[in-house]
Amino acid sequence: MNEQNIINKILKLIDESKAIQVKKQCIELLPQLIKHLPELQNNEMRFKQAMNSIFNFINKKAKKEEEDFRGIGFNALGKISLLVHKQKIDPFLPMIFDLIDQEIKKKPIEIGREQYNKSLQNTDVLVCIRDMSRRFGNEIEKRYSPGGKSEIG
Repeated sequence: MNEQNIINKILKLIDESKAIQVKKQCIELLPQLIKHLPELQNNEMRFKQAMNSIFNFINKKAKKEEEDFRGIGFNALGKISLLVHKQKIDPFLPMIFDLIDQEIKKKPIEIGREQYNKSLQNTDVLVCIRDMSRRFGNEIEKRYSPGGKSEIG
């Protein structure tokens, strides 16, 4: 099986599989595929498709019986930001920042009778921010520092 067939199958599974576990495992594979299969990193269309698949995965609503799976997508975005040239991620920064903002704005969750006062439901978003800050520190600082343009509050 050549690189293109592997990439096609993984991206198809992410986009079309009904099983959340299959989607999760394929999302976890994407950073490794980008690292080891130059076709995915060098082909603009394939890379864009991979990024959009991650965005769709993060935006998917979890059913009540499912665990929160968005963290896998945030981890993948952070790892990918470390693996590819900065210019490759630049066009996706607004969408990544919007997803981070949405995650940070979520209300604390309730567990039992008491409110669970965890400021973030999904701490994997912090791992994504940490990884991205290695290449996009200036952009993150501008967005999230006092006087920046983010509407988080």
